[in-house]
Amino acid sequence: MAPRYFLPIYTTVNLSKPVTVDNILIIQHGAGGEANNFFCDALAGTSSLNSTAVVAPYFGNETVLQRDWLVGSVSNRTSLYWNATRWNQGAASLNAPNISSFDALDALLHLVTRCPNRMCAKQVTVGGFSAGGQTVQRYAWASSYGAANSTRRVKVKFVVSDPGTYLYFDTQRPKQSCRPRQDTGPSWSCSSFGDYTPFASACPGFNDYKLGLNTLNASSPYFTRLAGSPAAMSAAYLAKNILYVLGEADVCNCLSSGVTNPAVCFRASQTCSPVANGNNASCCDMPAPQPINAMVDIACGDMLQGSNRLQRGLLFMSYLKTFSNGSASPQFTTVPGMGHDASKLYGVQKFLNFVSSP
Repeated sequence: MAPRYFLPIYTTVNLSKPVTVDNILIIQHGAGGEANNFFCDALAGTSSLNSTAVVAPYFGNETVLQRDWLVGSVSNRTSLYWNATRWNQGAASLNAPNISSFDALDALLHLVTRCPNRMCAKQVTVGGFSAGGQTVQRYAWASSYGAANSTRRVKVKFVVSDPGTYLYFDTQRPKQSCRPRQDTGPSWSCSSFGDYTPFASACPGFNDYKLGLNTLNASSPYFTRLAGSPAAMSAAYLAKNILYVLGEADVCNCLSSGVTNPAVCFRASQTCSPVANGNNASCCDMPAPQPINAMVDIACGDMLQGSNRLQRGLLFMSYLKTFSNGSASPQFTTVPGMGHDASKLYGVQKFLNFVSSP
């Protein structure tokens, strides 16, 4: 990484020295940029795990000097920063156009997996929730870290939780029968996919990155340096160790017309905005405490993936099986009562086991 810039992080270990704990969890924040909250939640939530460090990078929309971020530093290096949430797709930073958010994650992983004098962690889990889940899913596709045939001494794996959208590897999308505009529940499965290209005039850009693989090179400098072809990267992705965690109550879509939202999506005794619930007595939103900005993406290409986060996640599990001709068996779990709330991730035993088990 260019020496003029740095990526702010929160960490429980001194990364200027070899990391000798068994497990490292790198947790990626959501659209609100609340890396401090994600760090604190992860620290508390993994406290029962032995020999586990937590690292939380901050992809901000403003700059900070290193001397103001890091106690004891006198450096005037400036932090990398991004426009809105474009870091979740590997976009170039605004002040260093040759450095993308995925380059920054590569640099962080290189730092925590180095093994001077054969001292290093045993495994690193890169996890993300919501917009952070989008980051991790796309990074897992694009990066060489975590490859099944990797010769690196430190194992790298990934956790993707409740992203708004997924990166698809071809022009197949769930057919309309697979994505009814309602909560279809945690057992939903549908294997009816079809090439959407003949209908693309109704949804231009449906396969553009970050939803598909079109326009890759124009989207990030990182993609001009891929280790293989898009087809090879997709095949490598299928072989990586990835856990998907889906909230069974993350089922709201309050901004799209014609969507039937379940009772969990409504808050009583509030002025109704943006969608009325019959008598205007309550408001359609994500379940408390999440604010209205936690709503799911609803552009045309987004809706082709499903009508809400749970449905989209389950359909992507079906897609991975279809895309791989049945050879892929994605690891996923659905969590009862979990809405769009990142803090609930740490109550999921399968997630904790994934982070701490070799």
